[in-house]
Order: sequence, then C-alpha cells, then structure tokens
Amino acid sequence: MCRGILSVEDEYMTVGELAKRVGITVRAIQYYDQRGLLPPSQIGSSNQRLYAEGDVELLQRILVLKYLGKSLADIKREDGECTQVLREAVEQSLGELDGELLKLMERMSTLKRLEQLLDSGEPRWGSAAQLIERSQHSAQAFWETLVDEDAPEEQGLGRAEVMSWHKLMSDAIELMQSEVPASDQRALELAERFAELGGNERALVGLGKMRSGAASKGCTLYESLQKRTLLYLNACLEGLQEKR
Repeated sequence: MCRGILSVEDEYMTVGELAKRVGITVRAIQYYDQRGLLPPSQIGSSNQRLYAEGDVELLQRILVLKYLGKSLADIKREDGECTQVLREAVEQSLGELDGELLKLMERMSTLKRLEQLLDSGEPRWGSAAQLIERSQHSAQAFWETLVDEDAPEEQGLGRAEVMSWHKLMSDAIELMQSEVPASDQRALELAERFAELGGNERALVGLGKMRSGAASKGCTLYESLQKRTLLYLNACLEGLQEKR
C-alpha cells in the first residue's frame, strides 16, 4: 500500500520503468492498480505513482496466476506461501487443461469421421447428425481414427491388439476425467486389463504405434495425453498389487 509522500524519487521506479522492467504495457499496470492488486509503494512529489523493487515480484505474481487461469478477483483474494499458491494454481490449471484436451481430441475425431463421410460420397445431413451423436458418447472414437487400416503389423502387434489398447486408453481417460482414484474398484479392474495386455513392456509397443498414427495425422497433443494416461494406469496397477 501507499506509505505517503516521497521527496527523493531516484530509488523508485515510475510506472513506465516498471512496465519496461517486466515487459508489459503501462496501461496494464494502471489497470491492476485500479483493481487494487498493484498499488504504488509511494507517491512522488509531483503526485507521481512510484514502485519499489518488491513490486516487480508482486506484478510477476499477478501475471503468472493470470496465465494459470486465475481471475483478478481470485488473485486479489489469494493469500499464502508462494510455493503452495503456485502449486495449487498449476494443479487446477492442469486439471482444466486435461478436460479441454480431451474435448478437443474428441472433436477432432468427429471432424475426421465427417471428412471420411464426405469422401465416401454420402454427404447427407441425417448421416452427419447421427455420426456426431455417436461420437459425443464415445471417447474411443478418437483412438479409432488414429489406426491406419492398411498399416503393416509391427513386432507382432495386430489391429485387434491395437484396438484393445485404444479401448483401455479411452476407459482410463474417462476415469481420470471423473477423478476416480487409482484405488477405486473400477480403476483396479482397469489395472487387470492393463496387466493382461502386457503392462508397461507391451505398452511401449502398443502405445508407440498409436502415437505414430497420431503424428501422421497431425495430432501433436496426443503424446502428452498418452503419457498422463500411462501414469494413471501404472498407479492403478500399483493399487491392484497392494490389494493382492
């Protein structure tokens, strides 16, 4: 907060100097000031708003939390140790991003299927509507679009086994999105299927082929989601082993 009138201004920054230091606009700083998030440390002799070194970190805090999806009202209310506040914000942002990522991938699946429908010479609105309705109720639809029907088998991995991995992945993602813990009975059943498919060793082959299919179709987000899903499957497997 402001601490009064300052006559010696050299040790403080003007709003323009602070903006240049952090790399944002003067207007943005003025807006944060108006919202009560970044009041000046001092008021200069000519009624100039001045900022101290500590205000640099305060402004960086605002920018980081804003990037992580926090509203200015939430940022103003945040009160706690830096690591804790940052960790909670990152975890919340990751959870929201996971949901957005899955929706984006499911939408891509639907668009790919619509494209196939057009290529088949059957561009009817009714068929398109039915396809969209089916896709909205099946997370597996996305994985199916990543398998090349004419691709040769690799290391003894046929299409049937690849599709089993697809189904496992889609079911795992649904549990992740519902925040089902790895110790839940549904997660343990998933772990049994994961083990039956060969666990991590076979996953390196199965998921690797799926990732290649995604890359060939321009899906750059797939690998990140795949890694997070595999981590969840391993947590489920650990829970199953502990129960036994």
